[in-house]
Amino acid sequence: MAKVEFRKLSKSFDRTELVKGLDLCIEDGEFAVFVGPSGCGKSTLLRLIAGLETITSGEMLIGDQLVNDLPPAKRGVAMVFQSYALYPHMTVYENLAFGMKKPAGGRAELRRRVQDVATTLQLDSLMDRLPRQLSGGQRQRVAIGRSILREPRVFLLDEPLSNLDAALRVQMRMELARLHQEIGNTMIYVTHDQVEAMTLADRIVVLNEGRIEQAGAPLELYHHPANLFVARFIGSPNMNILPAKVVSVESAGVSVQLEDGSRLVAAVDGRGLQAGEPVHLGIRPEMISLRPADAREAHLSCQVLATEALGESTLVHVTGPAIQEPMSARLDGVHRLAGKTAVRLQLPPQACHLFDSSGYSRRRQVA
Repeated sequence: MAKVEFRKLSKSFDRTELVKGLDLCIEDGEFAVFVGPSGCGKSTLLRLIAGLETITSGEMLIGDQLVNDLPPAKRGVAMVFQSYALYPHMTVYENLAFGMKKPAGGRAELRRRVQDVATTLQLDSLMDRLPRQLSGGQRQRVAIGRSILREPRVFLLDEPLSNLDAALRVQMRMELARLHQEIGNTMIYVTHDQVEAMTLADRIVVLNEGRIEQAGAPLELYHHPANLFVARFIGSPNMNILPAKVVSVESAGVSVQLEDGSRLVAAVDGRGLQAGEPVHLGIRPEMISLRPADAREAHLSCQVLATEALGESTLVHVTGPAIQEPMSARLDGVHRLAGKTAVRLQLPPQACHLFDSSGYSRRRQVA
């Protein structure tokens, strides 16, 4: 096992800089997940770690070893690709054993190790099959098993579940989490899937245009996004964002006025904010309550656009004079609301986030 460290790491293709001076340390045994929009540099970073791309400037260390000029075979990493990359003419056993270091015990020891990994990944009944005879989930497990048998210090996984259907993704997420607990190796995982990132990661690294916007534990990023980009990116549905202006800074928080003239308070540290300053108010869908149109205690008048019944909860999408982009509220249970139904939203001060004119989050007060 080994930590992976970037020091002012940059990568350019011709005049296009894709990775821009990153500083990051992924600890020994950590499960780190890189997320971000297409083109933000996630897969490029994996290829840099694997040695499949050269570093333009800066340093990369695996363990305590500088690996900038080290060939891929000597880095102690194994990469699982989105495309599985299995040999079509080889059986499951042969694919698993391919590339293994020859153990001291010879062929018998090699077979034992392959069998142990196959049992862990529930492949032991499939050892004589060819890849074309396997399901997508089985192929992915073979690719993961082959990486384990190489005994790498670091696992790299580039969107390994994106080709699977929903049920298989859930199954493979559980298997990956269990596998990480059992073997304890450093794992670096790239995904677009919010659920994968939130459920698998010890730490999520949010990338945007080659830079790190925020790195932290999944719930830290969810509840305390550093800026508007992270607030909008993390969460499904993502955080609701409303344009507003500061009215006053009070001991209870910051009083703001929305575009329809309604006012509410965000329980955040408002030091340094000035009256009239443009800000953005944010709130997660599950923190919003719906009230009847004549409810005086609620803050925001709007009308229903559509509802999505999810079984355990209902997503209600609304619009209104203060809302530039449709807002979402997640309500427990089943709720049936016709389109254009007039409602009011209640936004608790302690649940509101506030982002200043530069897009940075203001620290929320503790209830």
